[in-house]
Amino acid sequence: MAKPLLVKNLPPHITVDEIRKAFSPYGPIHEIYLPSDYYLNNYYPLDSAYLYFEEGRSCDFFLEDNIDVVIDGFFTEVVDTSVSKEVTSTAVIYGISQSVTIDDLFYALRLDGNSEIEIKKPGSRQNDGFAFVTFTNDKFCQSFLLSFTEITVGNCTMAVRQFPQPKSPKKAHHTATLSCAPSSFIRLRNFQQFQDFTISIPSQNKKYKLSSKILAASSRVIADLISTYPYTNHFVCTIEGGNYDEFFDALYGKPLEITSENCEFIHAVASQLDIPDLIGLAGAVAYDKLSLYNYDKILYQLIQNNLNYDYVIDFIASHLSEGLQDNQEKTISLIDLSPDVLKKVANHHLVQSMSVNDVGTLFKNVLLLGKLKLSDISQIDNDELDLNSNRQLLIDYLDNKLLSQVSSHHGQDSVQSNDNSEALITNPGILDEEITSNLELFSFEDDSDFDDLFTLDSETS
Repeated sequence: MAKPLLVKNLPPHITVDEIRKAFSPYGPIHEIYLPSDYYLNNYYPLDSAYLYFEEGRSCDFFLEDNIDVVIDGFFTEVVDTSVSKEVTSTAVIYGISQSVTIDDLFYALRLDGNSEIEIKKPGSRQNDGFAFVTFTNDKFCQSFLLSFTEITVGNCTMAVRQFPQPKSPKKAHHTATLSCAPSSFIRLRNFQQFQDFTISIPSQNKKYKLSSKILAASSRVIADLISTYPYTNHFVCTIEGGNYDEFFDALYGKPLEITSENCEFIHAVASQLDIPDLIGLAGAVAYDKLSLYNYDKILYQLIQNNLNYDYVIDFIASHLSEGLQDNQEKTISLIDLSPDVLKKVANHHLVQSMSVNDVGTLFKNVLLLGKLKLSDISQIDNDELDLNSNRQLLIDYLDNKLLSQVSSHHGQDSVQSNDNSEALITNPGILDEEITSNLELFSFEDDSDFDDLFTLDSETS
């Protein structure tokens, strides 16, 4: 399950269903929690909500794309509670009357420049207003809450409490119901005369007799086996452990619950049989188990076992994009990735949506080492992103820079960069220092070694 997001600036009296409707297009939602409080018989909705996506990558993509969600004319603000200290650095004052001002609160609370007050709802005759007190540091907030539980301004007594913290949601249940098997075939599950395909599980010493029609409707591998000559009616699954009974029941329409405990098994079997529905659903759950400390090992294992690793690509692209947006040093080294993985990363939609300078920053080292060709970063799979001009601009720029360095190394005249490309690129010198320093790291016995390293294809596909 994804980390909780704090959604602020919601319309007054909004419901959970309205929030779900606004945010569900960006990924399946597990739970929505509306923080609120009571004081002196008054109910205080805080115009905020904690939102839990079912999938970690839905949460990451939403944050990285900086999506603006507008509900009834209110522009919502989304805060990542795992990074921001805003939730633990905010106190709430309840019971504000209509005569209480921000200056009154500052004086009564003896606040300084480390905090600010925002009256979210002005009080009425019922003293039902409330305000947020936000501190620059969560330690200041904790000290403040220990010092104040109530304050009085004139005849108005107000309560001081911490902003409601996110709750631990109920355990997520990822239920997959495959719809790719035609309903007319599902009834064949218990008819022995239609059980014409065998799947063997050597590790469990089991053999499953199943319907080739149902299997082929879900599995691309089985569909290929029964549609080619000679006809093949047997397949061997090499994934050890796991509940194959439950897995194959799902192919006949029975709901399959995917948890953090069985997601790797389901993903592995679905990859072997090439069942897109289950690959995506199990990968979404397995994504939440990835971290910067284990993604490379899991990626290596998936590649070694010839299994689908798209969800790891999602993780890599997500963190690369996040690192660039936050101006932080990259935590994932592209140099350690294989060329095939690099191509998938380069064509991920998060990378495709980056600027020319960001793409150059990401891929300059692997381009220098020849692990990725210039044409690999020019392919645009998403028709909605009009980035062909940007990619071609980057190719021209990198090509000219690399040729210039090669010519300089051989003592030849430097190749002149295209003036139009140079003029259009912001900060055209972003690669100069890095390329020069990298070239100095290599020694070459002859010209052929040098040329082999920089075999770059500038043709776009």
